[in-house]
Amino acid sequence: LHQWDIVADPTSPHLPETNGRAENAVKSMKKLAMTCWDSFHGRLHPEQFTRAILAYRNTNRDGGLSPAEVFLGGRRLRDGVPRHATARDRDEESEDIRQERAVKRRDQRLSEFNQHTRQL
Repeated sequence: LHQWDIVADPTSPHLPETNGRAENAVKSMKKLAMTCWDSFHGRLHPEQFTRAILAYRNTNRDGGLSPAEVFLGGRRLRDGVPRHATARDRDEESEDIRQERAVKRRDQRLSEFNQHTRQL
């Protein structure tokens, strides 16, 4: 782990709220697995689960990019879901425009969050 500059930040196993991202990912995967469960045979339907994982990896997150796009440097994985023309146009945008848009979204969220706060 040190070779890749990964620092372990252990959290308490009795306080799962402190590890929100991991808990959310586990919840998402459980929900995904339950939708692909074949109750008649009592097992997971493998092809349906594989397609669901692929669609999950191609779904955009808060930053405007999907996990596949983040990992592959902006390239999307091929799946059977048709894409809207605006999504295809987004593939051709430069990284600077994407960063600019992400900063704008972050600032908008921050201003909405701080709208009803007061100075201490």
